[in-house]
Amino acid sequence: DGLIADEVVAVAAGEGDARRLLLARLALDHRLAVRDPLAAGDGDREAAIAALLLNGGPAPIASVAPLLS
Repeated sequence: DGLIADEVVAVAAGEGDARRLLLARLALDHRLAVRDPLAAGDGDREAAIAALLLNGGPAPIASVAPLLS
């Protein structure tokens, strides 16, 4: 979670765009999370993440924070 902490610091330092924080969380989930490969994903969460990452504009921390857990 050091990667996440680094990104939180960067966003708090004034970048204002939390998309990198969201990408860091996705990378950690993909590489380190224990999960059942046959389990259904969380479609609502994935759709919200995709919308934030693909909209082309900055993502405020208030929109990203609920998606980090």
